[in-house]
Amino acid sequence: MTPFSNAIYLRDWNPVVGERVIVPQTEKAFFDQCGSGFGFCPGTNQYKVLRFLTPSTGLIKLEAEINTLGTDLWRTVGDAPRYLHWYSGGCFLNGALHWIVHDTENRFESMCCFDFGKERFQPFPGPSNFCEFRVDTMNMGVLKDRLSVFYQTTIHTLDIWVMKDYAVQES
Repeated sequence: MTPFSNAIYLRDWNPVVGERVIVPQTEKAFFDQCGSGFGFCPGTNQYKVLRFLTPSTGLIKLEAEINTLGTDLWRTVGDAPRYLHWYSGGCFLNGALHWIVHDTENRFESMCCFDFGKERFQPFPGPSNFCEFRVDTMNMGVLKDRLSVFYQTTIHTLDIWVMKDYAVQES
């Protein structure tokens, strides 16, 4: 996927079959495109693109739209959490994209995910002891099929939190 802003369109390239898909631009006036995500819905066997739009008026709000690849339609799926750390790219696992949510001081607050089957955002359990860490020192990933958060606690120390059982905070 190609990063995009208001003036650039999104393209998906499948090197396995040699196909390129151009995803349609939004029809919404007075909105800027600010981020995107890509996922797969195993229930329908469809690839989908999720994108975030912010009003050009300066209102702090993230509206989300979804496109099923192969269609020309964007559907609004509601607002994303206000302080979603969308520019980290999200992390795809179990049919959902996962993100860190931060507070007004850019510190870890919680996690959320977008379920591509239900096409909605929902809270997701995360580590309870991260509130003192800034999200710009964190990255999410998948480590041996488990959701993980990597965070730099000092200049020489990288800690890794791994969720052993999916969606179970205590694991």
